[in-house]
Amino acid sequence: LVTGLGLSWVRNWNKAWYTTTKVGFSNYFSGVDYGALLSSTATNQEFEETIFYSQTNDVVDINFSWENELALSPRNTLRFGVQYQYDFLGFEVTQDSIITEDLSEEAHQPTIYVEDVYRVFQRMLIKAGVRAFHYSLTNQFFVEPRVSLNYKLSPKVTLKGSFGIFNQNISRVIRRDVFASNPEFWVLSDGTNIPTLRSFHYILGSTFLINNHFKLDMEAYYKDNTGLVEFFPAEGIFAINQSNFDPYFTGEGFVLGLDILFQAQAKYHTAWTSLTIAAQQEKFEDLNDGDYFPSENDQAMELKVGYLFQWKNWEFSAVWIYGSGKPYTAPLGTIDGTTPSGDSIEILVVSGINSERLPAYHRLDLGAKYSFNLGTTKLQLGISLFNAYNRTNVKGIRFYKVPQAADDSNIGGYQPVEVKQLGILPGISAKLEF
Repeated sequence: LVTGLGLSWVRNWNKAWYTTTKVGFSNYFSGVDYGALLSSTATNQEFEETIFYSQTNDVVDINFSWENELALSPRNTLRFGVQYQYDFLGFEVTQDSIITEDLSEEAHQPTIYVEDVYRVFQRMLIKAGVRAFHYSLTNQFFVEPRVSLNYKLSPKVTLKGSFGIFNQNISRVIRRDVFASNPEFWVLSDGTNIPTLRSFHYILGSTFLINNHFKLDMEAYYKDNTGLVEFFPAEGIFAINQSNFDPYFTGEGFVLGLDILFQAQAKYHTAWTSLTIAAQQEKFEDLNDGDYFPSENDQAMELKVGYLFQWKNWEFSAVWIYGSGKPYTAPLGTIDGTTPSGDSIEILVVSGINSERLPAYHRLDLGAKYSFNLGTTKLQLGISLFNAYNRTNVKGIRFYKVPQAADDSNIGGYQPVEVKQLGILPGISAKLEF
């Protein structure tokens, strides 16, 4: 469940200077209770197992920003401002009525930034800036330089490139458990178990104006990430059950990709096709023999085809999305083992981390909006239809243990069950501008 509220105020002080002030609030809450339906193929009996796992995650974000843009000359513009962000995070895990994880943290993050936008002659535009902030939970200061360059090779061809360092102190953590239906949660960086997520971005691209109606845009990018975190429960899929076990693993990764956008535009019509080809890999010293494996969001290809028709106060849209399957980890079976104390245990054997792939994903979204004025106020009303042809897409694979009955000569196995995404979903919206 996500709720939020945002307010903004814009003031033009003069022809050269304007200010935007924003205040925002958001709250993200997720919760899951997990129980398993056990069945025996030999007796056709079904057993309802009581809930043995539950997880709640609550994230509150309050932010303020004061942003300015000042034209120093026709060729030079200065952007500067301050921001403030407050985050509260709660995370709790209960297993067999025992609380195994209980976090309640808050952090303050004041930020200051400055950026200079300078046009060299008529062909080159340079943006260079720096962002600095203090993170209260670890009492650290961070400095993030960023630079981008656009060069107009000809009236129809523009080359572009950029570099930037980005730090994030709230991390999305993957829970490595094939049985839980909610495999991720959010936590704040604490400098120990949860490091700061840092990313170095390198981007090169070009834009081609074919004529007044058609445009082709291409960008290749590489992102080098450190501070990645994954969570392995002590009794999870890798049968790690030892005292003083730290369930948080930290590692690194990269994203390599290519974005292609083709756009056609006429008086009332806009159509576009975008294609993303990417590989997202990560590695952890103590997992998968230290080798890279596909990250949870690794998707080889995503295609979007969109159309927008605007006429008078009306706006109609249609977007079709197709994506190749994302990875997941599957159990292969069980083997019998013995603990150092001599006790017999059943060890779950899994495939390579994220070595399996979900089915491909696709859907069609439709929308219509109507705008009109109420005095000095502008009101926009809209209706939408998510997944218009009611495609049954698979969000993930959950596995249930099939137990061995007394008269069953077969060993226990694991039954996969597809977790479905939302089907057709209508919606309404209202936007007020004053």
